[in-house]
Amino acid sequence: MRTLVHITADALPDRDGEQLDMLAASLAGLVGAGHGIAVTYAGPAGDAARAGSGLVRALSDVLPGRGVVALLTHTEVRAHDPALRRPAEPPDAGAADGGAGGEGYGPPAAPRPHAVLEAPAVRDLLVGGTVPVCAGGGGVPVIREPGTGRLRTVPRAVDPERTAVLLAEYLDVDTLLFLTGATHVFAPRAHGRARPLLRVTPEELSALRLPGDAGAPARAAADYVSRTGGTAGVGPADNALGIVRGTTGTLVRRAPLARPVRTARPAARIPGRDPA
Repeated sequence: MRTLVHITADALPDRDGEQLDMLAASLAGLVGAGHGIAVTYAGPAGDAARAGSGLVRALSDVLPGRGVVALLTHTEVRAHDPALRRPAEPPDAGAADGGAGGEGYGPPAAPRPHAVLEAPAVRDLLVGGTVPVCAGGGGVPVIREPGTGRLRTVPRAVDPERTAVLLAEYLDVDTLLFLTGATHVFAPRAHGRARPLLRVTPEELSALRLPGDAGAPARAAADYVSRTGGTAGVGPADNALGIVRGTTGTLVRRAPLARPVRTARPAARIPGRDPA
């Protein structure tokens, strides 16, 4: 069983301690159940090395004898991506005008990931039994210069959930898990408390109006299942195995194909005898 686990920004502890140990134990539970796992995580790119180091150390403690490797990844985006033509918001733009941003500026748009350059290395590590832990923030975004093909970085953060979907497709995993700070994906209601979703199709999930950051893993899960026909799960960071087994979290799968309706076969006709 091959599984890609993506840890969202709200589920990744910012320091060593009990929460990080709990996350490592959750991932180790997958390995103990026979899953070969690769791990990606969200969060500020500037903190990628520190966060990755903490996660690798915690995993090494709970997976003795198994290789755990931190891997800095680069995510290629297209040079003509519209998000790269929109100027990023200056750091002090919101302070001067009450948060609206300066003229011509706005929240930085995330370019669409095209390829994870280290995906072959991630696959080789995964096949060999090593746990690769890939850098946060969707990796370092790069473009290829027209004509020369040289790589250069761009001042944009790539959507980490979309990047996880892209890598999961390349690795041909059985399951893509999004570990979050919530127990389930919750369907909003006009009145009363939101309803936790247990098992949904990608179409049902895409039809929900989910809030931006909280809905990002759900939208990515729906996208992955629609594109590949695989299985995705969204649920609590402290119980990854429970999501796979359906005891917690939200599982996303395609709707089962309807079986054809069986009709009664006509009675056999005996040659030379008219039917009654």
